[in-house]
Amino acid sequence: MSPTATPTAIPIKDASLSTLESRAFRGGVSLVARQSITKGVGLVANIMLARLLSPTEFGIYACVVCWMQFFNLTGDLGFGASLVRQVEEPTAEQESTVFFAQLALFSLPSLLVVALAPICVATFKLPPDVVWLIRLMSLSGVIACFKTIPSARLERALKFDKLARVDVLESIVWNVSVVSLAFAGKGVWSFAIASLVSQIASVALLKLIEPWRVRMICSVAIIRERLRFGAQLQGSTVASFIKDSFTPFFIGNVCGAAAVGLVNFANTVATYPTWFAALFGRIYYSLFSRAQHDPDRLREIVHSCLWWNNVAVLGLTSILLPLTDVSVPIVFGQKWSSAVPLIYLFAVVNPFTATVWPLLALCNAMGRTDVSLKYSLLQMFGPWIIALPLTKIFGPIGFAYGCVIMQSINLYVFVKAKRMFGLSLFKPIVPVLSAASLNALVIFIASRLLPVNSSMSVVLFCVCGCASFALLTDSFSKHRLTRSAKSLVVLLLRNGPVEDAI
Repeated sequence: MSPTATPTAIPIKDASLSTLESRAFRGGVSLVARQSITKGVGLVANIMLARLLSPTEFGIYACVVCWMQFFNLTGDLGFGASLVRQVEEPTAEQESTVFFAQLALFSLPSLLVVALAPICVATFKLPPDVVWLIRLMSLSGVIACFKTIPSARLERALKFDKLARVDVLESIVWNVSVVSLAFAGKGVWSFAIASLVSQIASVALLKLIEPWRVRMICSVAIIRERLRFGAQLQGSTVASFIKDSFTPFFIGNVCGAAAVGLVNFANTVATYPTWFAALFGRIYYSLFSRAQHDPDRLREIVHSCLWWNNVAVLGLTSILLPLTDVSVPIVFGQKWSSAVPLIYLFAVVNPFTATVWPLLALCNAMGRTDVSLKYSLLQMFGPWIIALPLTKIFGPIGFAYGCVIMQSINLYVFVKAKRMFGLSLFKPIVPVLSAASLNALVIFIASRLLPVNSSMSVVLFCVCGCASFALLTDSFSKHRLTRSAKSLVVLLLRNGPVEDAI
């Protein structure tokens, strides 16, 4: 492929939906397979980091990331997503314009981060040497700009298997680097150096997989025509940042960096099951965008995505919850035991996340970014209105209670999506939720009757829990898992290995 060639994508108006689904499914299988390995490596790395570093060091890193995100709120203004969504193939002028616009949007904030790093240190009461850590990390956003156009091309072609290679490399480089540096005694600096190295590695691999040459073209007209879509999409990012900044800004100032570290640790562990939902989200947006011309078939695809999303998220949550109190001290170390109550409360969010993410992807794909923006605004004000007084009274656990109460906001998206697209939300969700509830009860009883006193016993319980949930879900969903497994085998045998579908 020449440096300026555009990969063959399926035109929206002429695409066969069976072809779209097949390509998305095959790409998704490869993406999940590769990313499962990556997530396993990441889990091992997090366990090692939890044993090597203190909650305070985790808290310092969270505060620094929050400070950098504040200056990068402009982001790409949704320009990259607009290239994926548009009907016609992007031209060289459109791609170059998007690239230069992004480069400016990230470069200027990075200069501000460098200049105002001392203010960040003073705001969060961090050690003086963190100033240079912030300045080093400011380079990551600029480097990431070089991934936008190749990634958009691959997403348009539904070639998620190739994108998975990049994600795998970036994750492995980051995890190996951060653990190695932590072993070497670099402390919180481990995160900054690893972030920079992993970004460089992923940009280099994308350059090989999807070559793209920068052209000195920048059209103000192209920027202007994408601003409305991008502004609403980026508005959701801004609102999300304000919501997420509650932990480092408020908890950090009131309770200290160690409390931030505990809250972030608990949230990370509790939301591990949602990783599959986030991964599938990359497929949903592209798939929904390409199938938007056939409302009836699109509705069927959305129902299927909702079912699979809940299978992944609720299944893993049903294993996590009953094992949390016995597994956290064994796996991560006794110093993290105080985070167990927080993990329980944060995990309550998972069932809502499993459903709301595909619906938000659908709204964005159909051009209804206003729904995502309004939802994000509700999420933005939630922590400051609901969680702030609870945190003042009860500390970090009050923040977790506030997060649980805030899940009522998801009803807005559920109602809007149901009305706009004629969806039936209960049909794909109730069987999975029933299977997950029963599975959690079985694991809870078994973990109290049988000893869970080593990492190997925790792994054994997790494996048995997965098998139990699969059997229950297959039964409650009228053997849908069995049929899906057979379809996967047929698809692979008919078209060859997934790796060949590139």
